[in-house]
Amino acid sequence: MIDQILAETRKSLRSWRRHKIIIAIGIVSPFFFTFIFTQVFTFTGGSGFPLAVIVEEEPVIPGSWTSRFLDTLDAKEGTIPYFDIFFPTLEEAETLFAQRQIFVIVWIPHGFEENLTLGQPVTIRARINNIHEDLSKNIRLGLESRIWRFVQLYQLDTGNQPGITFTPTSIYETELPRPSYMIWGVLVWVTVFTSLFYGGTLGAEEKDKKTMTELTMSHHGLIYARMGKTLATMIISAACISLLLVLNLVMYGITFPDLLSFGLFWVVFLCLTFLFSLLGVIYGLKVGDFRLVPVPAILISLTLWVVSGAINPLEFSVGAEVFRFLPTAAGIRILTAVIFQRGLQYFLESVIILGMWVMIGSCLFGLLIAKNLKAGI
Repeated sequence: MIDQILAETRKSLRSWRRHKIIIAIGIVSPFFFTFIFTQVFTFTGGSGFPLAVIVEEEPVIPGSWTSRFLDTLDAKEGTIPYFDIFFPTLEEAETLFAQRQIFVIVWIPHGFEENLTLGQPVTIRARINNIHEDLSKNIRLGLESRIWRFVQLYQLDTGNQPGITFTPTSIYETELPRPSYMIWGVLVWVTVFTSLFYGGTLGAEEKDKKTMTELTMSHHGLIYARMGKTLATMIISAACISLLLVLNLVMYGITFPDLLSFGLFWVVFLCLTFLFSLLGVIYGLKVGDFRLVPVPAILISLTLWVVSGAINPLEFSVGAEVFRFLPTAAGIRILTAVIFQRGLQYFLESVIILGMWVMIGSCLFGLLIAKNLKAGI
């Protein structure tokens, strides 16, 4: 039995290596997807918003209120997004703003230093390009948080003026940048996509090559085919994930914090790739047409990726509790816990959910084997 399964696995791997286009679809597209989404959210969710500052009162003296305010605007601490400030002329700033190379201009007005010294109110004017709702919201809230930090840091809200004072407490010392969070979610997507795509491709090729009759006529041929093709798909998916891990290390410096997280990552991978490789192979053997494989693989994997909390934590992504029972959601929560030590309260629940899905997949596999044995194929 083992020899027949391994023979089918070797046959499937050789078939995969011969089809360069299929290799390209399954490997290049995840790399491209990872790069695009990581770059987008590195700009919009992490650090580095270019911030043009027009100082109407010069020169800026070190240690002055203006200098302190500029340091606060440029600080890479507190809530994100962060800003990279620079000091163009008004004409240069307006040109860059019109060309959408920058999205915000901030003016530090005349009298800034004097008014703060005397305890008088100061108005900061900002011009924001609101071409995109989410982008303009991030910039506005980022500026407000910088100003609030400046006020709190230098205790400018003390005195006889009425107001509201509050002391925020963060659960974690530092923010978790969205790009770092997303990369591990992308790895879950790649696992699901490659498993469905290559499993479906390897399953469909039997009818495409008109060898399905030979497969069903051989003793337990269909059983060995499912097992061998599922194993081959898992191996191919592991190769894709390994290449992507190297890419993340080289391009973004992202790696595992310790050996335990490395091991748990591959446990999550094996659970997910077993489930979706099996589904891909079953589907491919059923439809028998490669043209019906890529689109469903993309749609299913992307849908699961989005609703499982890959862009934001699950509680903010979809707003439906039922999605936490998805295997992909459980996988993302497990990785978030072991890689970043965030959301540990969901770790055990997610392990149980993912384990239940593996059991369901194993039972499905067993039922298919029992059905084939009963039918004598």
